[in-house]
Formats: sequence, C-alpha cells, structure tokens
Amino acid sequence: MRKLLLALICTAVACSISAAQESADLAACKSSSSQQPKPDNRNYASHIRGYIEQVNIPACGRVIADRDASRDDRIVAYHRRANYLASLGRFDKARADVNELMKLDPKRADTHILRASLLRRQKRGSDALASLTKSIGSLPGEPGLLIERGRLHDAFKRFDEALEDFSKAVKIATAPEDLAEARMARGRIHSRMGKLEEAVEDYSAAIELDKRPEEQGFAYTNRAEAFLYLKQRDKAAADLRTMMEITQPDHPARMLANILAENIERQNREQVDEKR
Repeated sequence: MRKLLLALICTAVACSISAAQESADLAACKSSSSQQPKPDNRNYASHIRGYIEQVNIPACGRVIADRDASRDDRIVAYHRRANYLASLGRFDKARADVNELMKLDPKRADTHILRASLLRRQKRGSDALASLTKSIGSLPGEPGLLIERGRLHDAFKRFDEALEDFSKAVKIATAPEDLAEARMARGRIHSRMGKLEEAVEDYSAAIELDKRPEEQGFAYTNRAEAFLYLKQRDKAAADLRTMMEITQPDHPARMLANILAENIERQNREQVDEKR
C-alpha cells in the first residue's frame, strides 16, 4: 500500500512538473518586452533578433512537439512561430507553419490574415490581395478579413475600395473590439479623404466601444488630429491630454501626439500675435 501511495505521489509530482514546463514554454513562446532592453539601447535590434532565435522560436517548437499540448496551445505556438520566422526573413519556414495551421483549423480567420501578411511582407501585394479575396469568399462573416483587405487597399491608395471594405466590416462585426477596429480603420480613411466630421464620428465610436487604454490612445490621438484640421483646437488639446493620462510613456501614438500638441501651441501663439 505504501509503495502504491509513493508511486501515485511521484506520478502526481511528475505531472505537475510536466504541466509547469508546458506552461513555461507557452509563456516563453509568447513573451516579448519583459526580458528585452529599452528602445534606447543601441543594440536593440540585434538583441531582439537574438531573443527571438534563442527564446521564442525554441519555446514555440517545444509546445508544437509536445503530444500532450492542447490543440489551442499548438495553434498559438504555430501562429507565433510563423510571425517570428517572418520577422527574420525565413518565409519558407513561416509558410510551412501557416500550412500546418490551415490543417488544424481551416476556418480560423487570423490564419488567413497571417497568410496574406506573409505575402505582403514579401512585397507580393497582388498575391496578398487575391488571397484575402478568396478567404473572404469562404469566410464571409469574418470582419477581420475585410479590415485586412481594406488596409491593403489603403496601402495601394485605393481609398474608395478601402472605405467599402471597412464599411462592410462595420456592418457585420458583432464583438465590440472588432467593431472598434473597423470604425478606427474607416476613420483613418475618412480623414485621408478629407471627410473629417465622419472621421471624428468613427473615432468617437471606437473610444466608446473599446475601453482598453492602449487602443483608446490611438483613437484619442487620431481624433485630436481630425479636430485640429477642423480648427477645433480646444477639443484637440483635450483629447491629447486624455491620451497622455491613460497611456504608458512608450505608447506608439505618443510621438504623433507630441507633434500635434506642438502644432496647437504654435497656432495659439500665432493667434495671440495676430490680436496684438
């Protein structure tokens, strides 16, 4: 009886260690900035590349090779590894991972988006567009595919086509985050087309739909820019203040926000000088 109890204890401990290792591998596969240097490090790019090669990719590989890993964890690992490989320019291996993803779940929209993204990174824009169009035909209810194709149209300066795709995404999106993303994307196109009131409306909707500070930071900054073009400097300044309050110092939109703030200050000074 004692031997059986010890065997059961050992088995439980081994399972616990195995589960912990699996969890650690998945965490390392998905890990990013916490173990990386600050952007002002002169060796930042080489360090990131080394981290991807030495930590991220091997960890993803262990999750993929683990027969006990769940299907969802393996999908995450394949997806992450494909992106890492693409960032290193290893597109053949990245495509191989995408092919495996297609076998695991052919109706997963983010896999179709990843496949088009790989083509785009290889400067095969036409192939990426054709791939997305085919995917939209097979998965017509996925707003993410329309958003991605709209962004590709935007890159080609096909603003009418981009606007059409984003508007379709707005109509079919059900999750608040998806709808916010579609409204944000359409707002940018409206702004590029000079439809500033429509842009403000879209950005305002995005702010209400997605309460995550990192996402609201982009929406507030973009709306501030639209307000500035509309010569509504007070509203623009208010949006920039809110943006600075809710975001971290390293938020990507802060550079544009600082430029907009400087423009507002300059215009205010010019207005004062004119009155004198």
